[in-house]
Amino acid sequence: MIRDNDFINGFDIERILGDLPIDIIKENIKSQIEDPLTFTTNHCDQVYETLDEAMEEVGHIDEYREELYELRDDFNTFLLLELDQGFGLGIDMENLQTHEMEAIAKNAYEFFVVNLRENLTNFLKNYICINKSTLAGLFTDEYKRKDVTTSNMKKLTKNRDDVVVLSNIISVIYHILDLEIDPEDFMELAIEPGEYSGEAVREFVLNFKIANNFVYKLFNEIKYIHNDSIDEFASEICLELQNNLIPSEDN
Repeated sequence: MIRDNDFINGFDIERILGDLPIDIIKENIKSQIEDPLTFTTNHCDQVYETLDEAMEEVGHIDEYREELYELRDDFNTFLLLELDQGFGLGIDMENLQTHEMEAIAKNAYEFFVVNLRENLTNFLKNYICINKSTLAGLFTDEYKRKDVTTSNMKKLTKNRDDVVVLSNIISVIYHILDLEIDPEDFMELAIEPGEYSGEAVREFVLNFKIANNFVYKLFNEIKYIHNDSIDEFASEICLELQNNLIPSEDN
């Protein structure tokens, strides 16, 4: 670490930040936000880690400390703007302090981009488990079907609701995606207990730092842009739900 004196030339800054292709990273993040279910690499970690290392290396010098603060603030602002516009979060950036901007930027990026597929799967699975009887009631006539899927489900379980929901899982998912869900309710079902970024985003929602209902836009992302992913969601949810079935008496 450079501590002997306050002389650091331009080469030292380039050496420290030279491996940080910030413009390329920003373009990658823009692409992610446009297509969050496809690109899930965390590009922000490299930025924050490099800036942290640079601050440790030269942060004792006023000129470079201020430069690093500006780089960090610029990146946080960029990330918040892209997330806000991409997901319709309703972030009032003018009334945020610097540390709040970074906290929201980091955690919202992880929740809405890096972990979005997992969070959506959690929501759909948990919503189905909680509302299984109601959902089954929407498709109750389907229980009488003689198709292979329904017949196989009847062999797996004696629970009528399970048979109906699992046999019609694609239709059930589409029905859920057409519902109006509050952000608070979505967060409650989407995050794993103890998941830091999810818990942080839930607090931002409850404190109106994230003020808009972003759920509608997320659901439309699946229905109209990534409807091919619905089969993947359905398969994963079915597998998890089948692990908790009440077995059929024939098994």
